[in-house]
Amino acid sequence: MKNFTDILNRLKTELSLTMDKDVASFLGLTKSAFAERKRRGVFPEEALRLADLANPHLKLNIEYILTGKKDDIHSFLSKHSKEKTKLNSEDYFTEEVFITPENADTTVLLNFEEVLLLSNYRRSDSKGKKAIFDMAQMSCELSIARMRLNEYTEKDQLRKKDFTE
Repeated sequence: MKNFTDILNRLKTELSLTMDKDVASFLGLTKSAFAERKRRGVFPEEALRLADLANPHLKLNIEYILTGKKDDIHSFLSKHSKEKTKLNSEDYFTEEVFITPENADTTVLLNFEEVLLLSNYRRSDSKGKKAIFDMAQMSCELSIARMRLNEYTEKDQLRKKDFTE
């Protein structure tokens, strides 16, 4: 029950709500269905994730709401998302975020697109995370296949050129 109350309080804070009926409405539940969940101490996590997907403009940190743990990237995004700036495609590579572990020898940077990708990944449920991971893996494999095809084509063209000369 304490966990349910903690999650509910974090959600109310994030949404600036005070009443359970308003939270129930946000989650797409009736007051009685929400009250029954509260009585059982089972927070409707899937309803929260669906409500977050339906309201991306709220930029909710689902993991924080569910666990109470904040991540630095969401703090960064929350801070910068409130700024009214118009982004051009050139801007994507000017916003870099350092994600270098303390014991690392080299600096690791994320550009704006990578920060958004990571944020969306972290906000996804397990099926969404798997879809993002699978898509990234397929995209990488496609890029490698294209590079190999280009290499093969270039070598083949060089051989034909050498053969004809």
